[in-house]
Amino acid sequence: MPLPEDIRAVKSVDDTADYHLDDIEWLKHELGNASPGHESDLMRLLVSRVTLNNMFQFCVLLDAQGAMWDMNHAALRGAGITRTDIHGKPFWEARWWQTSVETREQLKAAIGRAAHGEFVRYDVEIIGRASGNEIITIDFDIVPVKDRDGNVGFLICEGRDVTEQRRLEREVLREREELAQELRGRIEEILDRVSDAFYAVDPELRIVYVNRRLEELIQQPRQRLIGQRIGDVFPDVWDGDGESHRRRFAAMGDTLAARFESFSEGLGAWIEGSIYRSDTGYSVYFQDISGRRHIEEELRRAAAQAEAAALARSRLLAAASQDLRPPLNEIIHEMLQPATADAEHSPRLVRAQRAAGRLTSALDKLTELGQLDSGQHEPQRRTFPIRDLLEQIRNTWAPQAREKGLGFELPGSQELVHSDPEMLGTMLQHLVGNAIGNTDRGRVWIECCRRDEVLMIKVHDTGIGIPEDKLDAIFEEFQQLHPSRSEGMGLGLSIVRRTA
Repeated sequence: MPLPEDIRAVKSVDDTADYHLDDIEWLKHELGNASPGHESDLMRLLVSRVTLNNMFQFCVLLDAQGAMWDMNHAALRGAGITRTDIHGKPFWEARWWQTSVETREQLKAAIGRAAHGEFVRYDVEIIGRASGNEIITIDFDIVPVKDRDGNVGFLICEGRDVTEQRRLEREVLREREELAQELRGRIEEILDRVSDAFYAVDPELRIVYVNRRLEELIQQPRQRLIGQRIGDVFPDVWDGDGESHRRRFAAMGDTLAARFESFSEGLGAWIEGSIYRSDTGYSVYFQDISGRRHIEEELRRAAAQAEAAALARSRLLAAASQDLRPPLNEIIHEMLQPATADAEHSPRLVRAQRAAGRLTSALDKLTELGQLDSGQHEPQRRTFPIRDLLEQIRNTWAPQAREKGLGFELPGSQELVHSDPEMLGTMLQHLVGNAIGNTDRGRVWIECCRRDEVLMIKVHDTGIGIPEDKLDAIFEEFQQLHPSRSEGMGLGLSIVRRTA
């Protein structure tokens, strides 16, 4: 196709259907004359026109006043117009912008901003599909083109059809909102079921949600609470005005959670709770712990009373032992003197000696129990051979076992133990004495066996036994399963338990 004789000649706008095809033919001709690194000025112009007309997106060239001087084929086809319809006319008068007055005024304002050198971009609805019979949404922008002096000479307007994209985005947003609403409903349902009171506040410390339990505690509906500042609802809990509340939350710093416990005058109750920080504000859970505080106070009071009673008993036991021991020692001393020739008094003397011995033993146990109650006897641990302790047990109890005709067997253990020899010996003395006292025939024996790092010492007997339901009771003070068989006060096993 031959080139026009004078491409600079001004003539009527070509509205033929295939005018853009002519540009392609001319460009092909110019390319035939070009070589690498060499081209004609006409070729440069044709490259721009062919590129512009074959772009998928909307593209228009304006002058700085907003008049249209060129537009691509996609823009014309979308509006169902020709270049003659718009050539040299204001952009806002073109068919694309006849959707509303607001749309055209928005375009005028955008052109004015772009003419001052600003890049402008926004979404807008225009007429642009099905030959100008359909409204579409485009991502529209205006790029200012400046000359060598930096003055805006032209404006390039571009538009990309994003109708389907925006529809999908709205659909996704709608689904997200529905999902968020459903999730919020489920969360609120869960929060309404929890036993803790709950409320959430925004960064300005205004309440945005409360659960049913909080409504019940403060006896106000949530509709009245939402939107209020936290200080207006709980002024006494946070001690001050709104600024102090803000500081109280801000004191959490970078921590995400904190706990608190305080007495609320407004609720008339002790409350305990947790504060959780997030980007959207704070969430607070709390519960009424007045009942628990009352129980704890009662337990503290009972413990103090028990401690006072134990101390008083220890003092009583110590006083009784101190007051009774001197005259008892004097009696024993007199009884140990050589007997007189009056033989009829000897049986009574023997019985008195035995009674005095039992009384001495009882006083010793009372003294020991008092020391254990008052914490005066602290363990003094050391390592020693167990055979030394067993030998003491043999010397103490072998005579009584022989007197009752009982076998008394102790192991020849060579084991070393790390313990308090006096306290361990006391426990074994009481256990063996209890076993011999409650065994009429057979034997009493001690067994030593090591299990890992522990030496287990067991006292066995063939005596009358202990009912299973009495295993705990026999370790209480003054407890005897068979009082008629015992000459003691029922303190031995109690001392064993406290010493252990």
